[in-house]
Amino acid sequence: MGTYIALAVVAKVAAGKTSWHGFGDWVAKTSLAHVLALPKNLLDSQNFWDAFDRILPEAAHRTEQASRQEPVLGDEIVLQMEEAIVRRLLAMYPIDLSTLLLDYTNFFTYVAAENPSQLLKAGHNKAGRHEKRQVALALVASRERGMPLLHLTYPGNWNDVQAFPEVLLRLVERLKVVAPPAEHERVIAFDRGQNSELNIGRLAAAHLKAVGGLRLGEHRKLLKLPVETSPETVGKLRVLRTEKKVYGQQAAVVLTYGEKLARKQRLGFMNGIGRLKAEMRRAHKAH
Repeated sequence: MGTYIALAVVAKVAAGKTSWHGFGDWVAKTSLAHVLALPKNLLDSQNFWDAFDRILPEAAHRTEQASRQEPVLGDEIVLQMEEAIVRRLLAMYPIDLSTLLLDYTNFFTYVAAENPSQLLKAGHNKAGRHEKRQVALALVASRERGMPLLHLTYPGNWNDVQAFPEVLLRLVERLKVVAPPAEHERVIAFDRGQNSELNIGRLAAAHLKAVGGLRLGEHRKLLKLPVETSPETVGKLRVLRTEKKVYGQQAAVVLTYGEKLARKQRLGFMNGIGRLKAEMRRAHKAH
């Protein structure tokens, strides 16, 4: 099984467009087949699926968990494998874990709708393939070198807020095992998808500081601050710093203004108004 995983990693890095159906042919053309002394019949796609299904089956007991909208824990063997890989990498490469990055994505599939699955669900697909069932993935990585620390796969119809508690639980447990106690509170950066008072409170309880974005629709008073005339700059951006209570926590808030982006947004806004007026004129003439 370890050989299959290693080969899968090499294939995705070296030949990312190679499908699992063509995997055996690709390996046969490289030195990997000779180095590992693997017969070609062990490299067909069905052998891969059979091997992975032994460690991560579509377990029947997950049906009840998914119906309650509770986090779906991966198979314990996978978690142990992931932890062992992370510990080995950290032993080989002293990577700074003081700042961590969290992001979410999803992957559409071609699995037929009649095939039952607790992970493959219809949802908002980031590639625009909303008609396909998808599986969602959360990943935490170190800011330095972008080394993955942990993952969570979860049903494709969940949103980020639903997945966040399980990601945080895994992160806290993983850091206890693979990282020495931090001299200062660690920082985790993520986008607006996790924003909720409950989730931010969970971070504070776990002694993690957060760097994230705010939905301006929820903080309209910030739009009135004169950031475009602020004397402080970072590169070509004007920066205005203030403080505000956000999701129950006192937080530093940084607003930025870039003239180039502002011009682009103004132009896009005015073009949109022009198209709308033209549509209204055409509709008026038609009636």
